[in-house]
Amino acid sequence: MVDKILDSKLSDASGVRAKRTGTAGDAKSAGKSASSASPTPVTQPTDRVEVSGAKQQMEVLRNNLESIPDVRLDRVAAVKEKISSGYQVSAEDIAQAMVHEAMRYG
Repeated sequence: MVDKILDSKLSDASGVRAKRTGTAGDAKSAGKSASSASPTPVTQPTDRVEVSGAKQQMEVLRNNLESIPDVRLDRVAAVKEKISSGYQVSAEDIAQAMVHEAMRYG
């Protein structure tokens, strides 16, 4: 029973799986061999972590998103250029754009 628990895979919602290798039986047999002439080394259980494909894909997507700038510098530069060349926006143009956006995303 203890061997099954130690060898079972543990899983959580983040997609990480852990597995412990080695068994309690290894430790028991090592204890028995202590009385013999040549002691057998004790095998220590080791832990292993596996990241699922979904978790790895989320990391790639997150890294891609972080590389996208918050401000579209090309559009800012275009507007600055128009303003410096004397472009002025009328209040009517602003109102029409606002209504258009409201209807579009409404």
